[in-house]
Amino acid sequence: MPVYRHWLFLRALVGVAFVLFVVLLGPWWSVYEFNSDEGINLQKAVLLAAGYNLYTDIWNDQPPFLTWVLAFVQAIEPFYLPIMRLSILCFSVLLVTSFFGLVRRFHGDLAAWIAVVLLISIAPFLKLSVSVMIGLPAIALAMAALDLAAHARGRAQITVAGAVFAVALMTKLFVAVMLPSLLLTVWLIAHQRPDSREKVARFQLWWVLVGLAVVLGTSLFFVPVDALVSQLISPHLTARVGEDFSGFGGPDRLYALTIQPYSALIWSIPIFIVTIFFFMTRIMIIPLLWLMIGVLVLATHQPLSFHHVLLITPPFVWICAAGLSTLFQVMRKGRPEGRFSWIRARWLRIVAGGTIAASGVGIVAGGIDEIDAVRRTFAEPAPLAADIAQLSLRLFTADDVDTLITDKPIDAFYARKMVPVNLAVFSMKRLGTGNLTNADVAKAVMEHPKANILFRRFPERLGPLVKPEKPFQRIGQTVDRYTNNGFVGYVRSEPLSPLESALIGALRSLTDITLGGVGAPNLPARYDRPNEKMLEARAVVTRPRGSAQEMGACLLAAAEATDSRLLLFESVGVAAALQAVQKPSGGWSHWAVPNKPPASTSFGIESFDDGTLTSIVLFAYELADAVKRRNLPDMAWLDEMIDRALLFVKASQMENGAWPLSLSNTGYSPLATLNDDTTTGLIRVLLRAYKRTGEKSYLETARRGGDFLLNVQRKGPQAGFAQQYSPSLSPAPARKFEPAAYASLETGYAINALVDLYRATGDPKYRLAAEEAAKWLQERQLGPDLWARFYNVEDGAPLYANRQGDITSTLDDLSESERARYRFTGGRAVFPQIGEALDRIAALGKGKEELAKYDKMTAASALLSETPTARIPLDSSAADRLPQPGDTRAFAEWCGGLVAREIALRGR
Repeated sequence: MPVYRHWLFLRALVGVAFVLFVVLLGPWWSVYEFNSDEGINLQKAVLLAAGYNLYTDIWNDQPPFLTWVLAFVQAIEPFYLPIMRLSILCFSVLLVTSFFGLVRRFHGDLAAWIAVVLLISIAPFLKLSVSVMIGLPAIALAMAALDLAAHARGRAQITVAGAVFAVALMTKLFVAVMLPSLLLTVWLIAHQRPDSREKVARFQLWWVLVGLAVVLGTSLFFVPVDALVSQLISPHLTARVGEDFSGFGGPDRLYALTIQPYSALIWSIPIFIVTIFFFMTRIMIIPLLWLMIGVLVLATHQPLSFHHVLLITPPFVWICAAGLSTLFQVMRKGRPEGRFSWIRARWLRIVAGGTIAASGVGIVAGGIDEIDAVRRTFAEPAPLAADIAQLSLRLFTADDVDTLITDKPIDAFYARKMVPVNLAVFSMKRLGTGNLTNADVAKAVMEHPKANILFRRFPERLGPLVKPEKPFQRIGQTVDRYTNNGFVGYVRSEPLSPLESALIGALRSLTDITLGGVGAPNLPARYDRPNEKMLEARAVVTRPRGSAQEMGACLLAAAEATDSRLLLFESVGVAAALQAVQKPSGGWSHWAVPNKPPASTSFGIESFDDGTLTSIVLFAYELADAVKRRNLPDMAWLDEMIDRALLFVKASQMENGAWPLSLSNTGYSPLATLNDDTTTGLIRVLLRAYKRTGEKSYLETARRGGDFLLNVQRKGPQAGFAQQYSPSLSPAPARKFEPAAYASLETGYAINALVDLYRATGDPKYRLAAEEAAKWLQERQLGPDLWARFYNVEDGAPLYANRQGDITSTLDDLSESERARYRFTGGRAVFPQIGEALDRIAALGKGKEELAKYDKMTAASALLSETPTARIPLDSSAADRLPQPGDTRAFAEWCGGLVAREIALRGR
């Protein structure tokens, strides 16, 4: 026999190919969690390796074998998830190779290869093949027992098959549905032999039962009799009839768990039906019996989860693979093994070809889709809530504390900590059957006085029931409230500084309904702007002024000023809320509710208005730097949020190099816009991105924005800039009181952007344009440091307009109410960016060093200093102005005052 035909070579080939395939799918070893059961299984292993006992110390509703294996691995390489998942992959290899050998034994090589290909094209199987869960290892061991029985040549091998099946039962009891198939395999194999007798078949069945009995009997030394009933049997029987799980079982749920993630197999149904009715053999009774019993058991089981369906997948695949192999044989020979002699071969070929055609395309397409879904799963970064949970543990847990009280045991595993022994199995089933109570959690809190508390899975159910006052304080206020991640944490209290106490107290009422926005007087309602639509509950406001990022920036500055872990964590919560409402494109609308589209489409469009994106990215940069300075783990979700935002900026740049006010196609929104620092602010944030990353595409995009400024600037005496420009690059009007004109404030924005471009590139054309625009500003003063907002495009005379669109050259022609509602004139206090632009030009005239010194001073005087629309002055006098409840912008300014005062105190 050639080597490549040898059974050992073929199985090795299947195993190696399968491992390579799974590895090439993506970094499954770095996926944070596939299922909540992973953390439970890991923590049981951790506790067992630490010397605790299953069933007596550790409540456990599953057999012990896999926990023993994982505990052994934990003892070799503690708290290392990749090697734990590699252990499960070894069981998966056993399953695939045994399945290959079993199908090959009865149906030949082609059927065996088809069976393996079908099996590894199923998304749930691929995910479970590397998940630290007990179902697949149990099926793998049971499959190995079937394989041994099919190839057995004597009673020793049959006894080993029974023993291996017993180990499968010691892994998970649900493989009991495979026992009749094992016994049937032994019976049919015995009857296939030439010297077979009924007595021989019965004799061999007894040896299977001997192997089972010996191993299961031995296991009773490790599973106390009372635990056998109270933990291994009773919870499952109680769950089957429990009201808490009434919606998690039954035929409908089994169908729902099968129809979508098993699309390749759904398309195999025609093959299955044709095989059963036309090409059924005696051997196929083995998988058919397995399938029928499995479906019957699962259809009456609750709670029913996706991993249970794996139990009935191999027998279905087995029958389909055997049938498909037979159909190919029919296509080639006309009839399989001489059967159906009464039917013409041509008609058999038509049946075979039609069945293959009806299923083939669907099987291939479904398999490709499922494999692609697995690749995406393997490539997913850690969930936002998981990243924040780990950050909270690093921030608030002392090095000498080795225990975490949590309903998400995998969080403790990543943090290299144990959970209280009685909370290792923190599962829905244990809660629903009354085997884990609030009293158990309270007891764990008392027994571990240094441990923090972190609820992520059942916060609504258990979080409020743990109501520690002292010595605890709550964390995660913004995280669980706005991102819908269900985060509730308690940490051991520390004395709060005056600044922490003031800000945390104000935050509780400020964020009661939304994050950001303006509160209505004497009402709980909140608004994006006072004159706009009322916000929905849990809305996150992203448009300054009064945005979430302004709050976050000030909380972060306060954390830096006082070295406060609590305030840093609150600022992380704000960033998490912003990430939760970032649109798939990478941009943000004015406001949004996490996981819910805005109520009005006008608010659901990506916008650059008022520095929305610019201020968010700059806040995110500052937060990332603060986390890095503390040597805390990188927050991948924050980096991804920034990258997506910058990609959105590049993708939304207009052909002329500018950016629109928003992606809306109505009104003046799609025009090339400088108003509210739109194009100029985006140039600035791109330059910051280039400085941080060295990515040249950011600089190139910023330069195209600068070139737009050069293209729209007139030569000669009218070197100012307009609020927005038409497609022909002429000044364009916006609202009725904003005529087509040159604008002093926007000219200040443009000067600052051009100076920044000059500093980044050294190209003198940007400096020259900035100096020409500064000269225009100086010549357009109405008095010392006093400017009109708008100037006539032709002669540079001041322009004013009312809300009916009537234009005048005299401010007194406007009513007092009109003048009060808009900044028609102002000096440096009203238009600070004009003064800043002129000062920067003056500093640049003295050299780049002088300009850098000026910019450093400006940055130290305000938070978000590079975003004029969101800038928060560090003015200590603002600390005396207590904000009105619900006024986010007033809170940010008050917070800035407190930070300025704190910096001054510490600098003395």
